[in-house]
Amino acid sequence: MIQHLIKSKIENFENIFQRPDVLNKSVPVLMGIFIFLNPFPHITSIKELIFYPTVFLAITLLLFKKIEFSIKTPLSLPFGLFIFWAFLNLFFALDTPNSIHDFFAHLIKYIVFYYILINYFGSINRLNILSWIVIVSTTLFSIVSLFFFYIVLNNPLTTRFGTTFTDSATNIMGFGTVLGLLLAFHLFFSEKIKYRKILSLLCAIPLLAASVLTQSRSTLIALILSLFILLANRKKTLVGFLGIILVFILINPVKVRFTNYDDYHVRLGLAYYSFELIKDYPVMGSGFSTDTFRDPKFFDPEEYMARIPEKYRIQPHGFFWPHNMFLSIGVRIGLVGLALFLYILFVPVKMCWRLIRFGKDESIRSWGFCVSSVFIMFCVKGLFEPIFIHFAETIFYTILSMITILWRINEEDIYPV
Repeated sequence: MIQHLIKSKIENFENIFQRPDVLNKSVPVLMGIFIFLNPFPHITSIKELIFYPTVFLAITLLLFKKIEFSIKTPLSLPFGLFIFWAFLNLFFALDTPNSIHDFFAHLIKYIVFYYILINYFGSINRLNILSWIVIVSTTLFSIVSLFFFYIVLNNPLTTRFGTTFTDSATNIMGFGTVLGLLLAFHLFFSEKIKYRKILSLLCAIPLLAASVLTQSRSTLIALILSLFILLANRKKTLVGFLGIILVFILINPVKVRFTNYDDYHVRLGLAYYSFELIKDYPVMGSGFSTDTFRDPKFFDPEEYMARIPEKYRIQPHGFFWPHNMFLSIGVRIGLVGLALFLYILFVPVKMCWRLIRFGKDESIRSWGFCVSSVFIMFCVKGLFEPIFIHFAETIFYTILSMITILWRINEEDIYPV
C-alpha cells in the first residue's frame, strides 16, 4: 500500500513536469507578487513563503531542463568576484554565525532574485508589467499610509510623514516612492494607450506627496537629480516638475531640515565612527553581518567615540549603523570588498550610457533614460541611508534587473533574450 502511494506521488510529480508551461508561467506571477508586497511592513513571513518556493520551482524547472536560463550578463563577473570575496570574508568574521546568515539572506538571495527576473521578464512587454507592479504597489502603500498618518492619526501636514511607523522608516520609504514616481513619469510619456497615461499620472500624485512629506533631504536630492536625467530631453516638462516640487518644499517644513546643523553632526559622527572601524579592519572588515559593528560584544562604542572629534561624538543611543552604503561595505568586508562593490555599480553605469547613446530604437533609448534615473536615485540615497535591509535590497536588485533586461534586448546578438 505504501509503495503504491509513493509510486503514485512520483508519477504525479512527473506528470506536473509534463506541463512545464503552466509552472513556467507561475514563476513570474509569484515573483511579481513578491515585488508587489515589498513596500508593505508586517508581512515578512508572507514574502518569504512566496519567495523561496518560487526559487525552488525555478531551480527545479532548470534542473529538469524545462526552461531556458542564462546567467550571461555584464554583471556576472562583478557579482562573482563580490560573492567570492564575501565568502572568503566569512573565515575572518568576528561574528561568524550572523555573517553566514547575512551572506545568504542579504547577498545570495538577491543574486538569485536578479537572475530569475532577467530570465522571466526579458522583454519590453514584461518590463512594462514589472514597472506597473512597482507603480501600483508603491502607490497603494502611499495612499494607505498617507490616509492613516494624516487622517486616522490626525497628524498635521507639517509633521514628517511616517515618523511613528515602526517598520517603515521615514528616510527609507523614499527608495520605493521615488522609484514608483520615476517609473510613472516614464510610462506617462511613453504609453500610447490613453487610460494608462491617465493612470500613471494619477499614481504620480500620491507618490510625489509621500516623497516630499517625508521631509527627507536625501529623498528630495535624489528625486531632483534623477528628474534631470529622466527628463533630459524634455526641458519644459523638467522645469514644470521642478516648479511643483519647489512649491511643495516652500509650503513644507523640509526647508528647515537643510539648515539643521545638529543633524549633520550626527551623520558626520557616524561617518567618523565608521572610518575608525575601517582603520582597524582595512582588508577583511568586521564580517559580512550587518549588525556586527554595532554590537558592543565586538566593538566598544566608548572606545571608538573617544577617537573622533568631540563635537561629532554621538550620545549613546545604540545605533551606530553607517548611513552610507560605501561605509557599510567598507566596515563589513574591508576596502577590497568596497572596490568590488564599486565595480558592481560601475558596470550598470556603462550599460545605461550605452542604452542612451546606442539604443537601437527610440523605445530603448527612452527606457535607457528611465533606468539611468532610477539607478542614480538609488545611488544618491545610498550615500545618506542604510541600504542593506530587505526592502531596499529588493529595490536595488530590481533596478539592476531592469537595466540588464534592456541591455540584453539591445544587445541580443551577444546576450540572446
